[in-house]
Amino acid sequence: MSSVKVFRLTGKIDAPNLKSTFSKEIRALTQEDAKDNVYKTLGGKHKLKCYMITFATIEELPVQEEKA
Repeated sequence: MSSVKVFRLTGKIDAPNLKSTFSKEIRALTQEDAKDNVYKTLGGKHKLKCYMITFATIEELPVQEEKA
């Protein structure tokens, strides 16, 4: 059974009207799912195409154990 992980994705946006960097923490099952979520989020918010978003790092964050 798959467990949900937390990924930190950093990169840059290189659009004609917007040059910026970003860092997002996303809950996903895989790195590809996390990347798709960032494409969807930034694309919807800023009207960006996938080729305008470049990822610098994708790292899995350690899971914090919940204590009862």
